[in-house]
Amino acid sequence: MSEIPKISGEELSRLTGLSDAMHRKLARLGYFPPPIEGQYQQTSAIVGTFKYYREIGAKKNGTLESEKVRKVRAEADLVTAKARAMERKHVPVDAVMLVWEKVMLNLRAKIMSSGLAEKDRRGILDELQPANLDEYFAGVVIDEGEGKDDGENIE
Repeated sequence: MSEIPKISGEELSRLTGLSDAMHRKLARLGYFPPPIEGQYQQTSAIVGTFKYYREIGAKKNGTLESEKVRKVRAEADLVTAKARAMERKHVPVDAVMLVWEKVMLNLRAKIMSSGLAEKDRRGILDELQPANLDEYFAGVVIDEGEGKDDGENIE
């Protein structure tokens, strides 16, 4: 019976660029037999290391491809959402609220600086309190962009 060629852990590390600890891990994972007295089976260790590199490469390529697909889908979804928003003339709720707050502040300032009697000013301002504004917005549908993931209507 012929003897199986051996390679030292140091020489294998020089050839593969991996540490001896990594070679031992690969051996534990079954890529090649573990070393005996610091010596690996040369052919098995090299073939197993190539197998490991191929698997890592396939995972990286697979991950990269899936990330590219995910990115393209996300970009398409964004374009679709923007198009739907433009068609329906939707604006973000935060933008509406910001404009509404500015309008209300200006209106209050005008009322306070008007020549109306204090009693009349207070009556008008009381009507503009947030609790009474709910009546103005009753039945208004606010679309905050939360929708289904299946690409159907965002509403």
